[in-house]
Amino acid sequence: MKAKRYAFLLGMMMAVLPAAFSESVPGVFLQEGGWLWSEKDGVMSATVKMSEGTAISVETTGETDASGNPVAKTKEAEYEGSKGKTLTFAQVKYDGKSYWSISNRFTMKKKPAVLVEDCAMYNTKNLADVVNGHLDIGSGIAVGETVKATGGIDITEVSYYSERLYAVRTVYVKSSKISTELDDITAFRILDKVAKTSDMDKKQALFESTETLRMSDKVRTAVQKAREETFAPEEEAPAGPDTADESGTDSSDEE
Repeated sequence: MKAKRYAFLLGMMMAVLPAAFSESVPGVFLQEGGWLWSEKDGVMSATVKMSEGTAISVETTGETDASGNPVAKTKEAEYEGSKGKTLTFAQVKYDGKSYWSISNRFTMKKKPAVLVEDCAMYNTKNLADVVNGHLDIGSGIAVGETVKATGGIDITEVSYYSERLYAVRTVYVKSSKISTELDDITAFRILDKVAKTSDMDKKQALFESTETLRMSDKVRTAVQKAREETFAPEEEAPAGPDTADESGTDSSDEE
């Protein structure tokens, strides 16, 4: 009798083991203008619009995949306007609240960062393995490990959201082109707001808000350049060609 009881208890423990060891891991949302969703009656509705490079936490099953990466807790669900179609959503937390994110819009176990220069991308740790295209200054990214490339140059594994692929892509970039400082990240988010408003007073107020930030030299230079370009005086249109005279007749002496 005792043996059966112990077997029953052991079975119950095994059944709840994955849930007992589930955990949240740090993550970074990577799609600019992407959404976090709320679920109601089995249908997802877009709730919070996000900026690329925003820190979140991701709920996991407590298991790992073949590469040793945590497995996010996911579900298939319809979404507003889907007409019965479904997507895979992962459970996440942002600003202390629980939401769902489309499963290929974020990465896990990396830190938010921003690019402080335009930069080339590399598929591997070999700098000769260049990716076609580049990433722009101010792009919100997620950073992983930093390693030495050929020639002793530091390169860092980064993830970003590719609008062309509709998925997160992981590459390497030179570490000198990255900042993980919160004030640098904030400065570029302010510049993004400046670009999106046409109100010159609001632009001025946004630039003034950067003055309280402790920015790195490269970011301070980028902010100053954007400020000068925003408030540069408009150039006057060049004057047209001179006419002979107001009457349109030749001004040479008549015979």
